Amino acid sequence: MRLRLRLRLSGDLDEYQASIGPSEPANPIYHYTAAAGLHGIVNDCAIFLTDPSYLSDKTELRYGRELVSEILAERKARASGALAAFYGDKMATFDPFAGHVRATFYVGSFCERSDLLSQWRTYGAGTAGFALGFPPETFTPGGSIMASAPEGAALHRIEYARDMQKQIVKYVFERCENSFATDLASVSNERDLRVLNAGYFGLFMLQLVALLPQFKHPMFHEEREWRLTLSRMREGDDE
Repeated sequence: MRLRLRLRLSGDLDEYQASIGPSEPANPIYHYTAAAGLHGIVNDCAIFLTDPSYLSDKTELRYGRELVSEILAERKARASGALAAFYGDKMATFDPFAGHVRATFYVGSFCERSDLLSQWRTYGAGTAGFALGFPPETFTPGGSIMASAPEGAALHRIEYARDMQKQIVKYVFERCENSFATDLASVSNERDLRVLNAGYFGLFMLQLVALLPQFKHPMFHEEREWRLTLSRMREGDDE
């Protein structure tokens, strides 16, 4: 049931995001890289995804985390009953990069523009750079790249407008809260409530964490980026 619910929410979110912004990239989209990157792509016939901690802007995921935390605080302040208890316990804080359950991302960046100075400066390695054009269908399910990609990799548009980012995050909260309320009606004892809370902690985290690599600070809006992202949740001990 939880898996089906997660997939339904993800599908609904895709439709919602398409309703407030472009859902299809330009053709082609461009991947900026230096000579070493070009050699790797051609030699291995593959696109390599990068841990965001090695990206030029290392604040990216922190920006999304802080946005989600801000809206979480607003939802907690308005919640009551079992939902308030859930927020106060399971969702007391939102830090997907620490604690028992941690998020890991790998990303590949593409741009709608073939000649953007900021991209040359960032990815040209101070010497010769390349802008490789790819038809977007390369990254759709069954495309030449995606056919061998790990499950869960997806191409999506980066959202730069903060008001749109907030709308998307609030949409996820509302859908998860509504589902929580529906399932809560069938709970009859403390054990079932604990199971429900644990399940919805995972659901909330999966849905919210998946948004983080889709948001960037508005100052980067000229990039018009599309991003190939692979996200994973893993269990681990605190360091």
